[in-house]
Amino acid sequence: TWDPERVLAGRPVARGDALLHVADESGSWTLELAVPQHGYDDVGRALRDGAEPPDVEFVVATRPEQSHVGKLVRLANAAETLANEGTRLAGVAEFDRADVADEIRRPGTSVSAKIDCGPSSLGSVSMRDLLYYLRTRWWF
Repeated sequence: TWDPERVLAGRPVARGDALLHVADESGSWTLELAVPQHGYDDVGRALRDGAEPPDVEFVVATRPEQSHVGKLVRLANAAETLANEGTRLAGVAEFDRADVADEIRRPGTSVSAKIDCGPSSLGSVSMRDLLYYLRTRWWF
């Protein structure tokens, strides 16, 4: 948080409670990504097969007109299911902090990201999306 005084004021604290997280702002910064279920295969393949990590293009919610680029560096081995978001696979992308303005570079900022998984045929992408729709809407 950028305002720990307000958040911690009047809060009961016991020994051993975590009150703050301290971050080292030098070097690259990270984005925590939630990859939807229908993208697991493509993203995993791009991360495994590529000579270098796939590009992640992202926009910050407060400035959607500016896009920024980072690299996908990690993808979780197991998915997690969230009640209101469905099944997601956690990923981490790194980007150079100099590429993003100070006023939007804050912990907790919402972003939308696209991961470049390389070329795919139109037929395979269309069939994947159709099968995902049928599996999630009609089949249990």
